[in-house]
Amino acid sequence: MFHRTRSSDETGEHPAAADSAETEVAAGTSSSTARIGKRSLIGSATRITGDVAGEEDLHVEGEITGSVTFSRHAVGVGVSGVIEGDVVAQSLTVAGRVEGRLIASESIRVVAGARVNGELHSPGLVIEEGAEFQGTVDMNPANPLLKTFFDTLSVAGDATGSRATASVRQLQPVTPLDDEQDTGDDSGSSATPP
Repeated sequence: MFHRTRSSDETGEHPAAADSAETEVAAGTSSSTARIGKRSLIGSATRITGDVAGEEDLHVEGEITGSVTFSRHAVGVGVSGVIEGDVVAQSLTVAGRVEGRLIASESIRVVAGARVNGELHSPGLVIEEGAEFQGTVDMNPANPLLKTFFDTLSVAGDATGSRATASVRQLQPVTPLDDEQDTGDDSGSSATPP
């Protein structure tokens, strides 16, 4: 299935250099393809009990029981993927099943057919029609969990560093007019007391 055409001595490459190259490894079917150096893949035949952390994107087709922490990267849970535990990522897409807290600094997307039971914490959220969700949602960019995991209060924004802001102003109480104070003017201006 795999043919070796040149030795590492002939190409001048060292085995460690292959780790950073964009290489596709075929193992049976096209759905078992991993891109080394770009994304880690937990395949459908893999079960992990324990915490998983990394510094690259992650795609899960297998099962993880434990926390998943990829704070500066994307995490995708494929159709056959199952995570039972907290997931912390820059962005998160769920097509499979997740039970636990989902915490993303940018966005969470729950696609049609996915099942999520837990808490969603992110300033951006999409739950597609046909997805199942049971739990709570917190989209406040000042959410303390976002500060804890991403070391910033205001995490929503684009790549230029702009941040989402809200304008709040205090409203003054309105005093109703008496019939005696009615000027008969329908212009909307208020009557002045005598």
